[in-house]
Amino acid sequence: MLNQDTEHPGEETYLDIFTWEGKPVKRLQLNALYLDGVLLNNMLYLKKYTDDDNLYMLPLNLLQIL
Repeated sequence: MLNQDTEHPGEETYLDIFTWEGKPVKRLQLNALYLDGVLLNNMLYLKKYTDDDNLYMLPLNLLQIL
């Protein structure tokens, strides 16, 4: 789940990871403000809030959650 810092909206984006039962696993701070994200084949595709033309790819193995 992509979330923004509620104390500083529009400044930071976090990726919150949960189990299927809804228990939190990990919270990662991302390096930019992202609007959307899609998970497909162990790759997270992200769209920046200020960038309409590019998708940014983040392999899940880099997140050390697998």
